[in-house]
Amino acid sequence: MRPHPGGLDKLGRYVIRASLLGLGVPYCLVIALYCVVGWPNTSQPGEGKYQRALHPTRVLNLNYVFMQQVGMVRFLPLYYRIRKFYSDAESVETDVPFGRNGNTLDVWWPTDTDSSVNDKDPSQQRRKPILVYVYGGAWMAGDKNLYGLLAQSLADKLGAIVCVPNYSIYPKGIVTDMLNDLVDTMAWIKTSELITSLGGDPEQIVMCGHSAGGHLSALVTLNLAQRSATEAINSKANESALEASSVLSSIRGVIAISGVFDIRDHYGFESWRGVEDLSGMWRVMEGRDNFDKYSPTLVLKDLDTQQIAKLPPFVLVHGTEDGTVPLSASEKFAAALSHHGVSVAMAIIQGGGHAPLVLDMMEEGRHYHKEMTTIVVEHAQRLFQGGES
Repeated sequence: MRPHPGGLDKLGRYVIRASLLGLGVPYCLVIALYCVVGWPNTSQPGEGKYQRALHPTRVLNLNYVFMQQVGMVRFLPLYYRIRKFYSDAESVETDVPFGRNGNTLDVWWPTDTDSSVNDKDPSQQRRKPILVYVYGGAWMAGDKNLYGLLAQSLADKLGAIVCVPNYSIYPKGIVTDMLNDLVDTMAWIKTSELITSLGGDPEQIVMCGHSAGGHLSALVTLNLAQRSATEAINSKANESALEASSVLSSIRGVIAISGVFDIRDHYGFESWRGVEDLSGMWRVMEGRDNFDKYSPTLVLKDLDTQQIAKLPPFVLVHGTEDGTVPLSASEKFAAALSHHGVSVAMAIIQGGGHAPLVLDMMEEGRHYHKEMTTIVVEHAQRLFQGGES
């Protein structure tokens, strides 16, 4: 029996509609995205920006990335708890101005510490080490106000002071401004009356950064080592070298979580995901010609033996299922550090993604809370005590 011609026509219309819907929705989403953030303006030679932007592979990859971001809505309840905690917190001094770029930072201390330590003699107290937390956000987003839960938890578990600075995220600043902000943060710590009144030890600083914050924490440490070497030649004539050496000597270690350490490699990964034109990374790094200059893995190769000897230990933490910054980023940096004789420890979180490693540290009971908190706290304690990682 032959199928009824009308049935074939009906089936064909369904197939056509489904095909148009399957193609139309992803393309409409991408076009809307480009209309909001701007069309690509870094086209390869011989390739138009619209041709590049609407290539089928790029469209599919961007839709996948978009769905990943939509999945972050599951953290909305945590976001509301973060905001409430920050507004109600007492063991903190918020919005403290510092540095040359008009930024502010928050200073957190353990909840069991008497906030009236100004009335006591700090010299008679156990000096508290200081952890500087540098948040991520692709060098374009983030705010210290979102990290109060994490800062308070780390302050309590470490018996430490935790400083969370805002830095000059793009477009307010580029990578050099951000690095200056971190140097200014540590310089502020070393001269702050508030840190002294809280019993803080400005010679015991551990830097802890996530994602872009991990990149900046590693890079500023390497840059300080580069700058400090000149003081051995003529210390009296080079005040900036003395300053760099003083700041670097206070850094007892760097803990980088899900960090980006080779900008050129990461640009290639972003290209594979279809987001390199939407990302601000190439703008932040002053164009693609400067990628190597701001890549810790490559900067390390330019350090001489004397500069290498000045570097503190590093701890690298990364998840196996990180779809934003691949695990290989930390593995390659760890190999480079080890090759140059720098103390490095690598902690790999099975099944760990990108943002959850840090977000889960903010509340007990969350999936990675215990594992991540244990790793960060134990390594930070070892670094504060002057131990190798």
